[in-house]
Amino acid sequence: PDVTHLHPGDRVMGLFGIGSTAITDHRMITTTPHHWTHTQAAGTPVAFLTAYYGLTDLAHARPGQTLLVHSAAGGVGQATLQLARHLGLTTYATAHPSKWDTLRHHGIPDTHIASTRTLEFEDKFRTTTH
Repeated sequence: PDVTHLHPGDRVMGLFGIGSTAITDHRMITTTPHHWTHTQAAGTPVAFLTAYYGLTDLAHARPGQTLLVHSAAGGVGQATLQLARHLGLTTYATAHPSKWDTLRHHGIPDTHIASTRTLEFEDKFRTTTH
């Protein structure tokens, strides 16, 4: 009776068990975007939870801190970029040059982007942080 945003037959994603039938609190799920595959719906919460755990529980990230995300164009990397922006972190990122547009799409400036294929990121980022 308290659930008004979901209906029987809706495709849903969130934090719950995996199976043809699962029971969970309605606040832990949302409808799956129509254009998403089941794989995308299953993987997105995992990527964001991994990123969130790393930033909040392990790193204790706070606004104004600086973060380097290696391989930032992958699933967990992109989730980390989004959460880092939400947390007010200054973010630097590495990725294969063919994926730099993905980083730019997330608001990472070119001065904060370097290749995962070389070690240039250390010198490049050091000059922008000092």
